[in-house]
Amino acid sequence: MYTNCTAHINWNGAFSQSIGIRNGVKQGNILSPVFCIYIDGLLVRLKQSTIGCWIGNTFVGALAYADDITLLSPTSSTMRYMLRICEKYGREFCVSFNAAKSASMYCGKKNLLVVLRV
Repeated sequence: MYTNCTAHINWNGAFSQSIGIRNGVKQGNILSPVFCIYIDGLLVRLKQSTIGCWIGNTFVGALAYADDITLLSPTSSTMRYMLRICEKYGREFCVSFNAAKSASMYCGKKNLLVVLRV
């Protein structure tokens, strides 16, 4: 959907030259949530790993909307395993995760939350 896209920067009424957009999701575009279809395979792999956080029989270890993915893990070792699944999926399907926009946070003594930005 976003192949061969270009953009211009508008600064005080002056427009830049055309800039090629090679990856990412258009911010605020009505089709941006469709990106989840592209990464659905990643969400399935994370669920099938049976690690991460669960509420009863419901997997809540990976939550996604548009180009944001939140990983929830009970320990740092399981989080590393989940991140390896993401890394492998990214290599396989040319998905780049933006480390500069990603963050991690401990909740309590062991629970770990990581937000990945594509």
